[in-house]
Amino acid sequence: MNDPGKGLDFEKADFGSAANNEAGKGATCAICQTAIDKTYFTANGAVVCERCKEQLAQRPQGFEAQSFVKGALFGSGVAALGSVVWYAIARFTGYEFGLLAIVIGVFVGKAVQKGAGFRSGVAYQLLAVGLTYVSIVAAYAPAAIAGSGEDVSILAVIIVCLAAPFLAGASNIIGILIIGFGIYEAWKYSKVAPIELAGPHSL
Repeated sequence: MNDPGKGLDFEKADFGSAANNEAGKGATCAICQTAIDKTYFTANGAVVCERCKEQLAQRPQGFEAQSFVKGALFGSGVAALGSVVWYAIARFTGYEFGLLAIVIGVFVGKAVQKGAGFRSGVAYQLLAVGLTYVSIVAAYAPAAIAGSGEDVSILAVIIVCLAAPFLAGASNIIGILIIGFGIYEAWKYSKVAPIELAGPHSL
């Protein structure tokens, strides 16, 4: 089911927009692009028609276990793909393109948001952050296994991978910062701003 509000850029919404009382003739709904005739509403400063306003008002918000699980599944799929791409690039080029961490963060954040049905909450943002970090460090797993011998346990590999970015200390400060940027993108793109509805207003 499509979310009626996902077309609005709530992250950059102009809460002080003059659209509240100066929509002007010829205005259209920011979601469905329907022409506004006489009456309109606003959602976080964006002009919306009555039908879209009702859909936004009914949009579920807040934490829900089922939505969290779906967000985790969507995010995990993207995170796994990110790990494969990160490892493949490092394996076949001999270089680690740290900016890929930012790309992973963006897409994991968006995937969690979509899977969770565009619900808002810190839990979803933390989920995206965790999946992004795991996605990046999981690419170190093959090297961790190869360097630990045949008797290495899965737990040991997990611990080494999670700690890998910090094992080199200050010499890997750039890598740590890039991972931080990726995590920030995951936090940002998994955030769904609360919807503030106002109206009706007359043209």
